Amino acid sequence: MAGARIHVSRAPLRWFWRSPLAIAALLTGVTATAIVDRALAGLADAAAVRVEMERAAARIAAMAAAESYVASDGTARERVVDAGGGIVVRTAIEPLRGTDELRLIARVGAQRFEYMFPRLAGGSSPVFGRALTVAKGTHVPAQWRGGAVAEPQDLPTLACAAAGGAASRLFTPEPGIALLRLAGGTDRADFVFAAEPGVGGAQRLHARGTEVVDGNLWVDCGAAPLQLELVDDLTVVVRGNVYLGRGITVVGDGHLTLVAVGAPGSAFVDRDGNGRWSAGDELRGAEHFEGPVEGAGNVFLGLPREGQGRLEFDVGLVVDGVLHVAVDQALVNGPVVLHHGGAPMPGRTGNLVASGRRLPALQRAALPGFATVGMPRPGSLQPLAGESLYPAGPPR
Repeated sequence: MAGARIHVSRAPLRWFWRSPLAIAALLTGVTATAIVDRALAGLADAAAVRVEMERAAARIAAMAAAESYVASDGTARERVVDAGGGIVVRTAIEPLRGTDELRLIARVGAQRFEYMFPRLAGGSSPVFGRALTVAKGTHVPAQWRGGAVAEPQDLPTLACAAAGGAASRLFTPEPGIALLRLAGGTDRADFVFAAEPGVGGAQRLHARGTEVVDGNLWVDCGAAPLQLELVDDLTVVVRGNVYLGRGITVVGDGHLTLVAVGAPGSAFVDRDGNGRWSAGDELRGAEHFEGPVEGAGNVFLGLPREGQGRLEFDVGLVVDGVLHVAVDQALVNGPVVLHHGGAPMPGRTGNLVASGRRLPALQRAALPGFATVGMPRPGSLQPLAGESLYPAGPPR
């Protein structure tokens, strides 16, 4: 109709929300959008799950491949593992020229993983998996509870190279410390740690493997524990006595093992606390004392002339002589192995608590410096990029 005007509704917007058809249409659109978004998210989640499943399958297949390679004496270099669900892992191992390390490559789907691992001649003695082990026939105080008894021949022994090494750069001579802490000093060379400043006040030990001290090793008294930063396992062989005047805290994944080595027939309980063999001391393991009067492979937790109440040590101890506790309570978190037992020092409660909080993981590692036992095995697989295949285990 000519001249007709178009009418524009002035109805409020709330009329729209009063219309069931309009609301239904809107909800249908929103629901459809949500379903599409959820489906897309589900596809992304499924892809992420698939990647993680492939990664887990690669880890398991790599461990099995390393075991198979070592068990076959190096002939089983390639393997194919069907993990199910269309996940197939192919592994290949190749020796690296001029080293004891091997390279392992695992391929699964579009992913490729590359690892390194050593072939170990055997493993560490199972004794290191226990908190406290005492040689059969030796004596320890009744309050030192929880110890296992082992035949002397079953205790861990040093490898030849560890027993005969040269003095290490990790230690510096300290000729005055013995006269300061013992009534008569010592008649051998005395050393202390020569570590460098590290993280958070800890002294960093740039070392791994085995180091030797040809004399006595000291950690002097102090208000706070000595903090040592270790990135790898370190075994310190002390051809003499070990005097720990304060606690030791280890920062990092490395295990510190202190080994006190004495001359045969010289293990004794230091009854008078002078650090050397003298009249009235109790000889153990021999009928007559032989060897130097000082440096019998004894370990002192706390110092005889100091009045400490409690000390804690993040170390493992292998004591060829006798372990002396010169404080009321000594808490040792690493494995403790005693060839000739232990004793409290006069005037102290002398209780040893072997907690086992820092025992090394023995399945995939061998503590440096010690003769290995058992069949050959692969060491821990370390990825060239990414996370380790094996858990670190108890603090290492």
